[in-house]
Amino acid sequence: MIRWINIILVLAALYGAYLAVSEEQLRRELSVQHRTLAAETGYLDITDPDKVHVVALPSEDPLHFRWRIYLPANYEAMWQTNNWGEDGNTSTGPAENFIAQVRFRENESGYVMVFRDMKIGGVGSVGGPELQTLLSGKWDQIERVQLGANGPVVVEPDEVATLLQLRMPESMASEAESVLPEAWGRNYVPVVYEVRFGTKEAWEAAGDATSISGARGR
Repeated sequence: MIRWINIILVLAALYGAYLAVSEEQLRRELSVQHRTLAAETGYLDITDPDKVHVVALPSEDPLHFRWRIYLPANYEAMWQTNNWGEDGNTSTGPAENFIAQVRFRENESGYVMVFRDMKIGGVGSVGGPELQTLLSGKWDQIERVQLGANGPVVVEPDEVATLLQLRMPESMASEAESVLPEAWGRNYVPVVYEVRFGTKEAWEAAGDATSISGARGR
């Protein structure tokens, strides 16, 4: 009798060990899936609900930039690009968590177009024929600064942040200044394209200061 009891206890222990191993394996698989989904959708841990949170999202296209952005409640953002001037204001009632993106694509005429979706959308071309000719086949040389590319970033309410900046290297900038009309040069050299945002108060205080991304505004 005791022998059978011992056998039953051993079998129960083995079954318990099997369940524990199975649950641990399942936990690891779910953990890997969670990390993968978090990377794709840009999971943000909101450490302070009164501040902006930004993280860059992965993209297979080197000229397609994506972010997940958290805006706190009653946050009024002024969005600005270097070549289109003030893009407009957006404000929140409740806090918002959304995906923003900027994408560059060449159209049928060979012009590079930029598509923006940052709560306010827009489509435009990057410069005129001279700039388009200069940049043709050289986009891989353009230096990129993308906010949140190295992990989530917290933006203080009194800061202006550079969401994206595409900048010519020094040699290209020198060439551009020699061939582009002066008006184009002012808008596109050395910064080909950038997006910055902040509150009205932050913009008034920032002037031409370096933003939190490390990029310098024009």
